[in-house]
Amino acid sequence: MLPPRMLGLLMLLALLSDVNGMCPTDFEGPILDPPEIIGTYGQSVYVNCSSNSDLIDGIAWKIGNNSLDLQEEIYFLLETVSLTDWSMTAECIIQLNEIHKCSKDLKITVYQNPEVSVSVQEVNVSAEGTLYKVRCDAMNVAPVQNLTVTWHRNNQIITTASFNDTTKTPVNVSSDVLILISRRENVVQIECKAQLDLGLHGPQFPAVSKMNLSALYAPEFILKHNESISVLEGDGVTLNCDPEGNPPPVLHWTHDGVNLLENTSSLEIAYVNTSTTYTCTASNHLGSTTKHVSVHVIRGTTPEPPSTTERDCPITVSPAEIVVRFGDPVSFKCSTIDTDAFGMAWNDKYRNTAVGDPPSITRSIQKLEDWDLGLLCLVIWPDYQCEKGPAITLYQNPEVSVSVQEISVSAEGTLYKVRCDAMNVAPVQNLTVTWYRNNQSMTTASFNDTTKTPVNVSSDVLILVSRGENVVQIECKARLDLGLRGPQIPAVSRMNLSALYAPEFILKHNENISVLEGDGVTLNCDAEGNPPPVLHWTHDGVNLLENTSSLEIAYVNTSTTYTCTASNHLGSTTKHVSVHVIRGTTPELPSTTERDCPITVSPAEIVVRFGDPLLITCNTSDARAVKIGWTDRLGVTEMNEPPSITWKVEQMKMWNFNPTCFVNWSDSQCGKRLDVTIYQTPDMVSVSALHLGPVVEGLQHNLTCDIYNVAPVHKLRVTWYRGKEVVLLETFEHWFSVTPVNVSSTLKVTPNRNDNGNVFRCEADLDLRPIVQPKSIHSAASASYTAVVHYAPEFKEVRDNEEVILGKNVTLGCSAEGYPPPEIQWKYISAVNLKETTVGRQKIIMITEATSTNAGVYICVATNEVGRLTRSVTVVVKDTNSTFIWLLIIGCICCLGIFIIVILLCKNSKKHGQYSFVPGNGSDGTDIPMTPKSAGEKA
Repeated sequence: MLPPRMLGLLMLLALLSDVNGMCPTDFEGPILDPPEIIGTYGQSVYVNCSSNSDLIDGIAWKIGNNSLDLQEEIYFLLETVSLTDWSMTAECIIQLNEIHKCSKDLKITVYQNPEVSVSVQEVNVSAEGTLYKVRCDAMNVAPVQNLTVTWHRNNQIITTASFNDTTKTPVNVSSDVLILISRRENVVQIECKAQLDLGLHGPQFPAVSKMNLSALYAPEFILKHNESISVLEGDGVTLNCDPEGNPPPVLHWTHDGVNLLENTSSLEIAYVNTSTTYTCTASNHLGSTTKHVSVHVIRGTTPEPPSTTERDCPITVSPAEIVVRFGDPVSFKCSTIDTDAFGMAWNDKYRNTAVGDPPSITRSIQKLEDWDLGLLCLVIWPDYQCEKGPAITLYQNPEVSVSVQEISVSAEGTLYKVRCDAMNVAPVQNLTVTWYRNNQSMTTASFNDTTKTPVNVSSDVLILVSRGENVVQIECKARLDLGLRGPQIPAVSRMNLSALYAPEFILKHNENISVLEGDGVTLNCDAEGNPPPVLHWTHDGVNLLENTSSLEIAYVNTSTTYTCTASNHLGSTTKHVSVHVIRGTTPELPSTTERDCPITVSPAEIVVRFGDPLLITCNTSDARAVKIGWTDRLGVTEMNEPPSITWKVEQMKMWNFNPTCFVNWSDSQCGKRLDVTIYQTPDMVSVSALHLGPVVEGLQHNLTCDIYNVAPVHKLRVTWYRGKEVVLLETFEHWFSVTPVNVSSTLKVTPNRNDNGNVFRCEADLDLRPIVQPKSIHSAASASYTAVVHYAPEFKEVRDNEEVILGKNVTLGCSAEGYPPPEIQWKYISAVNLKETTVGRQKIIMITEATSTNAGVYICVATNEVGRLTRSVTVVVKDTNSTFIWLLIIGCICCLGIFIIVILLCKNSKKHGQYSFVPGNGSDGTDIPMTPKSAGEKA
């Protein structure tokens, strides 16, 4: 009699298993190590089958159609599997008892890495560049459904191709791509990488093939004009012909219709005795061009041309050259150092004359609105006059707009012809139009028109956008290159382009829905396309609704089919939704609120670094569900029995990844899309100056922070620092792209001299809150950019006058600050007792035993590339002897004046005043009588 434990096990096996190999629910079943084999064709691998239970009769392997003998009373069995069959199968069988057995299939993938080659299929040459159709052939590859072909252009991904063929044996497949190359790009490297994606146990290195492509163009001569050469009679000469072209042109020399030489750039003529013309023709399969070289013979001895000694024109116009915007004010100063000149004047083409006296005259214009004013300064002498004018460059910044001219849609993507119109720009010969694709320079156009007045010009470019690129930003920058005094900021116009494609349904298969008789139902039609498709519902040929993705049917009583058509100008597609009526009594279905898609995805939101592993679990709480599965944009990936299913990704290598977990009931389906953010921190962050020239004080300059290969860009935050101070914070929320892009942030700086030596830097970080805290994602910082500010000279000294006593020594010093350090120069009338020396950056004039000839104005000039500054010092020479004499004369005059005044005062005091009389005696000794004068008598 069997023991109770064994009897219970046998009863359980009888109830829960059958002879077809299904394992009972409480039995773990065969354990395979490894659980899956991934190997190359012809490889031999070992696999072990074991059991954790000791209540089994034995283990056996079935390799292909060959069943091996049962090995009794063992708990593991090691077997060799030779991968010599593309459809190789292996099954481990555990014998539970005499009747029942349990088995598990070994998952086997036999692969073969492809051989890859790249070739050009078609070439189309236009003014915008060369459009290549390039093919990547992947040969003898299996299984092809696991193959991904990735195209790279200069190491940047441009598109990816996959294959739906389920064949297990090796096949040959190919992928085509359109490559547009402009003349400016020189050489572009195209790379095709074919990778079998079979996880960690599959091949880790892709098969690679590369090709270099360049723009093709017809021959052009470097010096486009014809050439004239003068040669003495009897001498020899070598004629040169240097064209450019791709393919390199073949050269052909002719003279008077006679062939001379081929495929050489120079033609040597040993003896020249006749004036004649030689022709060089350069040609390739795209065209030909011709250059004529005229040889002129010089016979006999010709007199040398007389030398001309022109009288100097001592005129200085400041500024000598100026760049000014149309309508802005401008002022010029004209001066001369010639003391013999007796008149000066400004004149223009309208004969508007302003007259003045030497040594200088000024002309101010409130609004400069004449494109060719012809302004001249004249200096007049009694017997001569000369003139000199400033070089005036009058400019007007363009208005820029970008527009699409042509569109061509193919399987490789959408080819746009885009035009950039630069309107009302002058001078157009200084205009450069630069095209950018996702902030990367593509091509540049310039213009040869010498017109000074504003004109309208345009530049065209071809842009190929693939489906995998999502959105491509095209940018046109039109810049007038007029140096530091010209406009520093280009006119910019941008446009976002995306691949156009006909409508496609997200769930491509038709749909079947079961509905209770009398109930209502909502039918869904989810299509994508670009332009967004217009939806159209029909039933039995009758139009129902337009431009809505859902169709509500209030009462269903008949099984029927509804049709949804999605269409745009590129095509249309149709989906059929069959509604089946369930009649009679059926189990009660859950209410609408309960059936409101009972799906839980964990985690609900995910942030994952590109290339990292990912694990997602989907659960449903509805016991009535019959299937649960995952789907992505490529279709259904995996299905399982409820209540849960797990999606495991070893390496996240897809940028546009938003899987949907769905649950099927017998009568309906619902799904929930997972929000996945795939990020990549920048490869590099750098700061550079946008312009090529120096940073000049007072002029606006732009610093650019370039961030390379960052995703997603709408989560990017760029912070600018000056030292430790935050000066700008910029985000890119308006720019949505899930794939890595290169972006730039611009900091506008108007520096002063105190900014010289300041350090600027930028930091780029991805703001992925609230899912991920910022500290868990490292930001990338640029290297420091040290500002070197150029500023005009500024004098340290402020003295304008210097007095010196005749015969004494005096020193005049001049120094100035500026960057670059200014050059100091004195202007003066030279003398034998005057010496100029340099001490450091100071220029010193030393006058020894000053004389009257040293008196006058000394001008110090400080000049650097930013500006020019002058200051004058007036030297006054004083004679001490002459001063003494003058003082003596003045003293004598003063003394004489005082003496005369005293005498006059004395004389005046004797004629007027008080007098006293004393009686006197006469001759006889008697007193002389004193009688008062009567009032009427005269004295």
